[in-house]
Amino acid sequence: MAEEEVMEATPEEKLHIAQHYLLSSPPGQINDVLVDVRKLVPEGLLTDDLTRAIFRTYNTEQYKIVDSGERRMLVSLAGEVDATHYIDTAAGEVVGFDHVKQEVIAGDRRPVGGEMDSSLEDKRAALQRHVQGYLDRQYERSPDGKCTGVCAVYAKEGKLQVLISAERLNLRNYWSGSWRNTFEVVPGDAASATLTGKLKLYVHYFEDGNVQMHSEKEFTTAISFADADSFGAAACDSISKFEDSIQGALEEMYVNMTTETFKDMRRVMPITKTKMNWNVNAHQMVKNLVGGKK
Repeated sequence: MAEEEVMEATPEEKLHIAQHYLLSSPPGQINDVLVDVRKLVPEGLLTDDLTRAIFRTYNTEQYKIVDSGERRMLVSLAGEVDATHYIDTAAGEVVGFDHVKQEVIAGDRRPVGGEMDSSLEDKRAALQRHVQGYLDRQYERSPDGKCTGVCAVYAKEGKLQVLISAERLNLRNYWSGSWRNTFEVVPGDAASATLTGKLKLYVHYFEDGNVQMHSEKEFTTAISFADADSFGAAACDSISKFEDSIQGALEEMYVNMTTETFKDMRRVMPITKTKMNWNVNAHQMVKNLVGGKK
C-alpha cells in the first residue's frame, strides 16, 4: 500500500501551535520555552509584536509577580489600564510594564486616578492591608527574605476583586509551582457581603520526565461586618479558611498517594505475573541489603 502523503502544517497552524506551547509554559519557564519554540518555527514567524502580545496574555493570566520599587505588585487583567500599564494597588499608582522583559519600566508611574471606584476605597484599603498581613504571616519566604505571596485588591463597578499569587521556582532542581487565587466581594447591605473564590494550582516536575499537576477549587460564603476594618478582617478570615482547607486536602492526598493513587495506576497483574508488594518496609529492606553488598 502506498504511503500516505504527509501534509506540512501551514504557517498559521505552526503559529497556533507555537502560541499554545508558550501560553502553556510552566511557572518561571516561558523564556526557556520561547528559545525552543523559535527553533521549531520558520524564522520571522514569531514577530516582536506577536511575541509581546503572547507574553501579555501569559503574564496577565498568571498574575505575574514583579518588583515595583520597594514592593512587589501583580500584573493582571483586573489591574490593566492599557497594554503596558497596570495598577500597583499597594502604592496607589499606575506603573509601566515591559511584558517581554517582565519588569517595571523605570520612571513610568503616576497616581491612580479614575481607574478605581473611590466609593469603595476604605473597604479596599482595609482588605489589602489584612490580606497582605495574612500572607506575610502564613506564606513561606524566598531565599532573599521576601514573602512568596503577593496580593492586589481592586475596586471597580461596585465590586472588590482580590488576587493572590505565589510562586516557588527551583529550576536547578527541576521543579516549579504557582498558586493563584481570585476572590470577588459583592457588597449587599451596609453590613453584609458575598465572597466567592477560585483557586488555581500548577506544579511542574521535570527531572528525567515531565510531570504536571493542575487543580482548581471554588467556594462561596457570606460575611458580615460593622465598618471598613471589620469588613477587611472578615473577608480575610474567610480567605484564610478556604486556603487552609485546600492545603489540608493536598496534604491528605500526598499521604495517601503511595497506597492509593500510584497503586490504582499500576496493572492488577504485571507482565511478570507477580503481584506488586506495596509494603514500603520490604522495599527499603531490599534496598539496604543491595546497598550493603557494594
